[in-house]
Amino acid sequence: MANERLDHEGTGLDNNRQGSRFNKSEVKEKFKQRLVQMKDSYLKTADDASFMAREADGPMQSRYDTTKTEQAWLANALGGMGENVDRILSDWDTTFPSEISDKARLGALVFLEDLEYGDRYWFYMMPLAGGMTIEIEGESIRGLSVESILGKNLLGKEKGQKIEYRAHEGDEEPQRFKILDVL
Repeated sequence: MANERLDHEGTGLDNNRQGSRFNKSEVKEKFKQRLVQMKDSYLKTADDASFMAREADGPMQSRYDTTKTEQAWLANALGGMGENVDRILSDWDTTFPSEISDKARLGALVFLEDLEYGDRYWFYMMPLAGGMTIEIEGESIRGLSVESILGKNLLGKEKGQKIEYRAHEGDEEPQRFKILDVL
C-alpha cells in the first residue's frame, strides 16, 4: 500500500534496512529548494515595493502620507533578507554536510521526543528558516534555526541526552525533550 509507513514506531528508522529511512541528501535538497523559493519571493516582493516607492505620488500630501518612505523601507528590508538567504545558499554544500553526524550541529537531522506529551518530531538544523517544513515519505521534517532557544540547547548534544529549557521568560515549567536520534 502506497501510504503505509515503513516506520510504525515513528522513529525514522526502517527495520528492513540498516540505518535511517531518510536519505539525508534528499532532506538537504528539499530544504535548499524551499530556501530558493523563499529568496525568490523576498526579492520579487522587494522589487514590487521598490517600484511602488518610485511610482507613489510626488511629495507627501500630509504628515500621514508616508507611502514612499514605507515602501522604500520595505524594499530595503526584503532585499536584505533575500541577500541573506542567497549567502546561505552559496555555501550550502560546504555548510551542510550530507554525512551523518553523532552530534547535533548545522545540517544534522535530530529526532526529539517531548517528555511531557510523548510527541515526536524531526528537525533539520539550519542557520535560519525555522518553522519551514518539508514532507518525506509522509513524515514532517521541520527546519530549526540554530539561533532559536531549542536550537541553541541542542547544539553539540548526542542521541540519548535530555535537554530542558524555558521557552519564554516567566514559564513555570521548562520544556523537556529527549534526543532519540541524530543523523
